[in-house]
Order: sequence, then C-alpha cells, then structure tokens
Amino acid sequence: MWGIVTSDEFTHSMCEQARGVSYPAIRDNDVLQYVVPFPTMAEQTSYATFVQQLDKSKFTVQKLLHIF
Repeated sequence: MWGIVTSDEFTHSMCEQARGVSYPAIRDNDVLQYVVPFPTMAEQTSYATFVQQLDKSKFTVQKLLHIF
C-alpha cells in the first residue's frame, strides 16, 4: 500500500478531492473510495516467475561461494 499512497497518481487524485481554501483537506471517504489498481494475472505470473528465478540464482551464487 505504501507504494500506492506515495504515487503521483494517488496524490493527484487526492488533490482533486481536496476541499477548503486556507486549509484544504480530504475526507476519509475520499481515500476509501480510491480504486487500487491490481496487476493482471499475466503480470502477476511474470513477477512470480522473475522472483523464483532470482531465488534460484541467489542459491546458486551462495553455493558457489561456499566452494571457494
């Protein structure tokens, strides 16, 4: 969630919802109604494959380091 609420897209969306002149604010409901984008299943699968390969590479490097 941290990545979402610190994104430019989220900030821009909340700025559009801000009310008030001297002390602009947003309501709890404005934040709760924000639609969080979810990656497609293909993107999730691609990421999972990448992480698995990274883990295998880490294991291989650790194994090689113990040999020397």
